[in-house]
Amino acid sequence: MKSPIITMAAVTGKPSKQQIFNWLTNLNENGFGDIAIYPRSGCEIEYLSNEWFDMCGIIIDKCAELQMDVYIYDDFNWPSGDANGKVTVNPDYRLKNIAIKGDNAGTVGCHSVLDNTIFGEKYFPNLLNKSSVEYFIELTHEQYYKHFHKYFGNVIKGFFTDEPAVGYGCEISTIPYYDGMENDYNSAFNRDFMTDLKAEYPDFTKNAFEIIAKQFKYSFVDTIADWCASHNVLMAGHLMGDNSPYLSTLHSGNLLYNLKGFSLPGIDDIDTDFSYFTLFSVLGAVEYAAGENGAMAELFALGPCDLSFAKRKAMIYLTACFKIDHYFTAISAMDFRGNAFISDYFDPLTNSQPCFAGMKLLAEEAKIAAKIAKKAYKPQVFIKYPSENCAKNYGDTSNVSKVHSLTRRLSMCNVAWEFCEEASNENTVVFDDNFNYVFKGQTYTTVESILPLFGAETPNGIFQRRFTDGSTVAINTTADVKSFTLNGDEITLDGYGVYYSENPPKVYNGERTPVTEPFEVSFKNDNIIRAMFINEQTDSKLTLTDDCTVTFTVRNGVSAYLDGEKLIADNTAVDVLPEGFAPLYCASKPMKLKKGTYTLSSEDDIKYLPSVMVIGDFSAENISDDICELVLLERVTHLAENSICDFGRIEFSTKVLIPDNAKAISIKGNNLLTRVFANDRALGEFIAQPMHVEIPSDLKGLEVTLKIEQSSSLAPIFGDVKYFNDHSNKTKWATVPHPTKTTFGFDAVSFILE
Repeated sequence: MKSPIITMAAVTGKPSKQQIFNWLTNLNENGFGDIAIYPRSGCEIEYLSNEWFDMCGIIIDKCAELQMDVYIYDDFNWPSGDANGKVTVNPDYRLKNIAIKGDNAGTVGCHSVLDNTIFGEKYFPNLLNKSSVEYFIELTHEQYYKHFHKYFGNVIKGFFTDEPAVGYGCEISTIPYYDGMENDYNSAFNRDFMTDLKAEYPDFTKNAFEIIAKQFKYSFVDTIADWCASHNVLMAGHLMGDNSPYLSTLHSGNLLYNLKGFSLPGIDDIDTDFSYFTLFSVLGAVEYAAGENGAMAELFALGPCDLSFAKRKAMIYLTACFKIDHYFTAISAMDFRGNAFISDYFDPLTNSQPCFAGMKLLAEEAKIAAKIAKKAYKPQVFIKYPSENCAKNYGDTSNVSKVHSLTRRLSMCNVAWEFCEEASNENTVVFDDNFNYVFKGQTYTTVESILPLFGAETPNGIFQRRFTDGSTVAINTTADVKSFTLNGDEITLDGYGVYYSENPPKVYNGERTPVTEPFEVSFKNDNIIRAMFINEQTDSKLTLTDDCTVTFTVRNGVSAYLDGEKLIADNTAVDVLPEGFAPLYCASKPMKLKKGTYTLSSEDDIKYLPSVMVIGDFSAENISDDICELVLLERVTHLAENSICDFGRIEFSTKVLIPDNAKAISIKGNNLLTRVFANDRALGEFIAQPMHVEIPSDLKGLEVTLKIEQSSSLAPIFGDVKYFNDHSNKTKWATVPHPTKTTFGFDAVSFILE
């Protein structure tokens, strides 16, 4: 089975054919079965030009050779539908709105009002206008077919449409509008559109969004889906606002109705956190829409870049429990220049991550998850998706949280549920105008009052899905060790651990004897860490606790100074920086610096694209203050306190006598990519707890050199990102989890005895 992990492959710069080949080969070797060609900030090839299609041809040809399938992201950045501004050049193809309140009620406009901090002032495409959508297809889909038609349906599997929406130009006093809307309203409801609007008729917005939903499906969803079907490819992707019934109603009229029109429907799960309030509402939406081709989720884009493999694995299994079997992961950029434009989040799925090889193990888990996604289960309760309620109460989001309260509490109390469009089943919860819960004619004002009706279990942080074939998946949604009972047996799960009854982990119950010999520490690479400059600051401190040799890398186009002397950085950074950074920086010669404190000066520091990085054989820590200080320390030689803060790859080794009756080695206390060796013989590798490796019989009773190798993410390079977020006036959204201190080491290493 091919890996169901599909990476959003972002082309940056102007890559050579050899760079593309190396990039794709590396992705293929590290667990990615497919890619999505992703035109994104940082690309320096004109979108949809001949050069663009030439480059796409190189990618597609190489993917065919590697037996990798391709999806095509259908626009430049997002939202889909504008062909990077080419559609909205025509005034007739610009998204419209109509004022429904105030002195301007009834006035049609086309200005953008939503999220200008991200998009800037721009027009959005009118996806309620079929001609606009057909022109978009002519500029994009048709051009790909013209160039690569021989690959359609074999190598090219589909197009990915990202957050198409009709509400980008709206605020509380306006709703989406299209030519012919008044006639459609009059015909559908035998009422006059403009009269109802100006009289603020109570059902006006409910009626209006009903016809908006139908028009959006007709003009956009069906138009794209029909084109894809006629060209033997899938329409994949997701709609805007799928984490909120209110936003989804604004942006598509009716989420479930329109998502069902995709041939590979999906959701945006880029928050990637079990604690997000809206998580289960998002998953429930795509579960409803899943069809014969399965369903997809866009995962991990907001990171953080030190998101553990344990949590990634748990998120994939959770989405599988909601029928998702295609995992679009974001992003794999050829280099990181796009972070200069999209600066707030960073989750690079590339070989620049020291731990990237762990993706191969994650891919094997994803194969299991994709099979689980095909399993059936019996819902105990249905929930009518409240598009109509949100439309009728347009502008009032105060009670929508009750939807998320219900989906979250049912899920974590292990009550199986599904969304529906109509209350056709007697076991259906509907919402009244105040978003109270109505079930079998009775009204319940709180989630606590309705839960007992469904036999809800006491939540303990374990999500369980019980399938009709008798199998069970259990997922620990917390970072703490948790236990649950299954068929009378108590099962313990590590933080973000996953249990699947058809593929349970091997249990080792024997006596444990700890490895007490001290571990020597061997650093396999120089450390790398940024100097941090916040806002308009130009100075930071660099403190050496001993004499040290360091190399400075300076981002191209930036000047940097050490105690007022300009740093001469004119060497290639290829040998000192990860490949995603190397093309964007130049390196100084190694410099021998004396113990003491220096002033390091620079400008234009970007959260995930630092202006200056410091490299050398040292340990490092940030002291984040009004002026940030970077302190360089001597690296340790032995593991003394069970943890070391550093970057890259570290090897721990010791000579140890393996007991005659030992059956396994247990390593407890870390979720870094971990590999275990005895006398340089590979015994096993892991990305999550539990980490138990079988001992070959020919090693029992022998003294061996036991080696444990661990690899980090890129996160340590960026220092104290939480401090950056909290103090930078450039940070637009702080909803992204913050990278934490990366610690190597382990709490305990033990032999498990027969």
